[in-house]
Amino acid sequence: MAHNKRRDKLTLSLCMITKDEENYLEDCLESIHSIVDEIIIVDTGSKDKTVEISKKYNSKVFNFEWCNDFSEARNFSLSKATCDKILVLDADEIISDLDLPRMAKLLKSKKELSYSFITRNYTDLWEEANWKPVDFAYQKESKGFSGWILSEKVRLFPNDRRILFNGKVHELVEQSLFKLNGRILKSNIPIHNYGLVRKDRTDKSHANKDTSYLKIYEKEILANTASIETLKRAAIIYKNTGAINKSIDTLKQVLSIKSDSWETCAFLASIYAEQGSHELAIEYYQRAIQIHPHDTQLHNNLGSSYLEIGKEDEAVSEWEKALKINSDYILSNINLAGLYLKNKGYERAIKLYKHVLEIHPNNTKALINLGFIHDQMGEYADSAIYYCKIFDKEPNNAEAHNNLGVVLSKLNMNNDAIKEFKLAIQYNPRYSEAYNNLGVIFMREGLYQEAIEMFEKAISYKPEYANAYYNLGKCYEITHNDDLAKEQYRKALKLRNEMGIDET
Repeated sequence: MAHNKRRDKLTLSLCMITKDEENYLEDCLESIHSIVDEIIIVDTGSKDKTVEISKKYNSKVFNFEWCNDFSEARNFSLSKATCDKILVLDADEIISDLDLPRMAKLLKSKKELSYSFITRNYTDLWEEANWKPVDFAYQKESKGFSGWILSEKVRLFPNDRRILFNGKVHELVEQSLFKLNGRILKSNIPIHNYGLVRKDRTDKSHANKDTSYLKIYEKEILANTASIETLKRAAIIYKNTGAINKSIDTLKQVLSIKSDSWETCAFLASIYAEQGSHELAIEYYQRAIQIHPHDTQLHNNLGSSYLEIGKEDEAVSEWEKALKINSDYILSNINLAGLYLKNKGYERAIKLYKHVLEIHPNNTKALINLGFIHDQMGEYADSAIYYCKIFDKEPNNAEAHNNLGVVLSKLNMNNDAIKEFKLAIQYNPRYSEAYNNLGVIFMREGLYQEAIEMFEKAISYKPEYANAYYNLGKCYEITHNDDLAKEQYRKALKLRNEMGIDET
């Protein structure tokens, strides 16, 4: 830890709360220990090596009996700090060594200043709001993830007993600072957070945490002391746990208190969209946009709901509005390109998908669809190149192997095509399209019994697969099983007439 021989800079306490963080804590402490003067660890009941790891860094470790209140635990940690300034991190966060000089510079600023930090919450889920691709400077910190979701909060502030965390869950110091008229500056230093990608946090543990949080929220709701923020968070948990009607009712309660809450309108719209109630979704997205008109995600989602009810022109209009606000918003590029693809506007789709790849070079959706478009245009070499690019990041991608097999079969490279179809089946044993495509090659090569087995497999996993029935009928016809052939042709025709399936 840093030791000041002269008072040329402010001293710094790192304050953390922990529980079972052995997989992440050492990376966190290693990243920051050189510039802090004191490490305060408040442990809430670890059963692993968390405390042992903490002591390697000369941390002051305090036990704290968990009371379902994150602010209480955080404030206990603040009470133990003895330095001029306090820095707050979670165990699954680090600061890059590239930014340590900038951190040190902040400690030469005025003592009364507080600083907010952007948090980079790493994830490959590019569909999420505020997702941004990893930039070159922080490749090491990204740990192989393609992007991150932005959040921001105050993490560095004066050691002042009046500055406290508020909120039993999602605790923040901002409220205290506002009351004190504290000055908050942006640090522009990123915190690298791995909470969204932790492999030691199971769905069950998340569910248990949600249940714990909900008990806290419901006590406040019953006591009529719940803030709007508490109601919103309760609604999120209701939704995540399947209590959809409770979630909707709680969100409407929020709107009865604060009718101009565009975030609440947007969340309510998203629930209606997920439930298939797109007319209601459109109503609430429009309401949100009236309040908050320059939001890319709102326009994007409104466009998606329009598409669901068959209003393609309105969908295009909303996606174009989203891209006018932010031309790099991946989801709107993907959605608009997908509609152009559906309507065979290949050149316009290609332009959008290529723009996506400029932002996110490993975007599987864009690569798959570019491969498909070039296949449809008869540009098989280009198609194969796009499919093969997927294997750099996802060697087990069954769809890419299947589609590459289709391209190779069109080039009469049957042995290579068979290999790709078999890989697709290996990675997805219920992949009916791959069985069907493999059957087509077997039939082409006169291996009729093998072909029949593949078509039957395809049908077993996808009983509505009209093309597989047709191919099975064709195989029976070639082998002079006319009655069986007619039966399969009838099934194929019935499915196509009743369900409008047009598979190739």
